[in-house]
Amino acid sequence: MPKIIIATGNTCYGRTARAADGLEPFAEAGTDVLTLQELRDPEADTFTTQLDRYNFTLIHAVGTAGLAVALSRDSIFSCELGSIHHESFRSMRPWERRLYNGQSRLVGQFPERGLVAARFLSDEADLTVATTHPFPPTRTRARNNQVRYIGEHLTNPRYAGNLVVTGDWNHWPTAQVADLLMRQEAGLSLADIGEQQTWSFRNMGKMQYVARGVSMLRYPTLQNIRSFGDEYLDAFGGQLDAILYRGPGISHIKTVVVPIQSDHRGIISTFDVH
Repeated sequence: MPKIIIATGNTCYGRTARAADGLEPFAEAGTDVLTLQELRDPEADTFTTQLDRYNFTLIHAVGTAGLAVALSRDSIFSCELGSIHHESFRSMRPWERRLYNGQSRLVGQFPERGLVAARFLSDEADLTVATTHPFPPTRTRARNNQVRYIGEHLTNPRYAGNLVVTGDWNHWPTAQVADLLMRQEAGLSLADIGEQQTWSFRNMGKMQYVARGVSMLRYPTLQNIRSFGDEYLDAFGGQLDAILYRGPGISHIKTVVVPIQSDHRGIISTFDVH
């Protein structure tokens, strides 16, 4: 029974792609299929260079949704011809597309939320891998609607058989009711990471100081003002990212969380498939 290693990571608006060693944690783990979020079009060439450096091939990328899937050249799996699919949950309005084309480095430049999927084959096994990135948790209703749509979309026969769905799900501080219902209805299991965080203000660079400032304005206690350490920043963290799976021929072996060049941490899961 062949094994496959699937990894996911939010690149923090391309930071992971721009860093010289950004993909190293995934390569060192022997990742077969790499899925990434918040990867912008302007980083496409840089990202391709980093993929080549670590022996990955770009399978598909949608810059307007910030999603990408890549495959290791060392993998026993290959991408099935014609299997690549992009589903848009919320298309760009004309003015948003003009803004994206002219100012694609603006924060929040991924208005086209969606899902990218591809099917991978070996001599003994096959599975579909998809990645997604719903709206942030501050947009609760819109995000929950997208999560519900993802579950409905995964009932399409295209996703029959073994399936792994990765992503920055933006469920903070952990999976919410909408996520649990979607998993139940779609028959998806969680690659469990215990209580480990996949995101915190600790890794946000200058933004962590904004978080501290906002918190001190809202809760101006002496203890808060003195709290400038990582423990304080981690208090705002959570499990925004997850890897889910289902199928008659897939079993979860292990999942690890690793630091990457991002405000998120990467998740790497190993599966048996047949």
